[in-house]
Amino acid sequence: MRKVLISLSLIFLASCAHQSMKGTVVMKVDKKTGYVCHMGQNVELGDKVTAYKSTCRGIRADVTCEHKTVDTGTISKLINSHYSEVTFDSENKFSEGSFINIDKK
Repeated sequence: MRKVLISLSLIFLASCAHQSMKGTVVMKVDKKTGYVCHMGQNVELGDKVTAYKSTCRGIRADVTCEHKTVDTGTISKLINSHYSEVTFDSENKFSEGSFINIDKK
């Protein structure tokens, strides 16, 4: 029963994250550059990106989760219809797996 509850909790948390995100950092190229999957959204060079990290605290029924802003950046290269290169404003704040939102310029 415990495994079922843990599995359901993880599915719930993952579904919350996917509803609010617009993509993810899939590869960190260097301290300020990463490749992002923007899930087929129409993006352009110069669009702004905000990277988030999800943090959850608590135990079982008393869990709270939130997205915390990690860094901001700009789409600097279009790779294809699903992937772009982003140059982030700070060094080493974003990581692979960070959620992103894209703000159209």
